[in-house]
Amino acid sequence: MAEVPPYQRPVWQARTHRTGLISSHIRQEVKDYNDDYLKTLERLQKFWVTRVRDAGCDFDEDVLEEFEDNPCINSPLSAGQLECIQMDGDSAELAYIYLPKSRADACAVNGGLTSVPDWMCFWRDGMKKFVALDIAPTDARSTKNKIVAEYHRMGCSEVDADDIEHVLTIPVTDYMGEDGCVYYRSRPLTFDIIANTPVIPD
Repeated sequence: MAEVPPYQRPVWQARTHRTGLISSHIRQEVKDYNDDYLKTLERLQKFWVTRVRDAGCDFDEDVLEEFEDNPCINSPLSAGQLECIQMDGDSAELAYIYLPKSRADACAVNGGLTSVPDWMCFWRDGMKKFVALDIAPTDARSTKNKIVAEYHRMGCSEVDADDIEHVLTIPVTDYMGEDGCVYYRSRPLTFDIIANTPVIPD
């Protein structure tokens, strides 16, 4: 039986913005992510699936079909199920994690979400979960009071307005749970951080 070929997921490098029009920065990063990165990722995934099939490898066909049809955060060779990016047409669905500047910067540099602090997470199913919102920083609902209220509703009672300094724009995946306007997930070592920007002042 042929050996399964290796798969290397391309890395999306988040850019951190300090100044300028925040809405324009986010819009451009999201456009680049959707138009360039995701299209490249989907082509590479389909190419890998073709290689596996052409080589006659012993590989789960259900996994191959899912990987062929959906852009994924992880590799089909990793343990556990595939984590698929949720799409709305040709664009990734988006969520926003509001954090202190130092923690947002650490996430962007490390390319993952392990730097989301414990006090901004809550326990569910025996694991700490981060809080992301469907409220973009340009949304009329995006006030610090509203964001803090959602953290408190999820059990993160120590969060206050001083913590809401930066926002990470991330894709929604099928690993995430939903509770009202909140998405939640355990903190992954690697994840696509589309943009890291200051919040827009109230």
